[in-house]
Amino acid sequence: MSQQGKVEWMQGKVTQQKERKTRWLGGWEAGHASRDGKVEELRKACKAALDGFHFTREYVGEEMLPAIEGWSWYDAVTKLEAALKETPNE
Repeated sequence: MSQQGKVEWMQGKVTQQKERKTRWLGGWEAGHASRDGKVEELRKACKAALDGFHFTREYVGEEMLPAIEGWSWYDAVTKLEAALKETPNE
């Protein structure tokens, strides 16, 4: 192979690597955008669930649904509220 042929072959390899990197980065960025969107959807769903728990408790009253540690609804609300506070809002 001539010197010119070797240079052209190497340039072709470099171009292939750049194209591969561009495709990989595009997929990576798309994956992160998708993940961020899902996180925001999950945040909104958790907020809606918490609002539902609070409104239901207000409706039925403290005597029907007291806030007692160990009750599944109370523990779930406590954990969701803590998780939402710890998760940065993007």
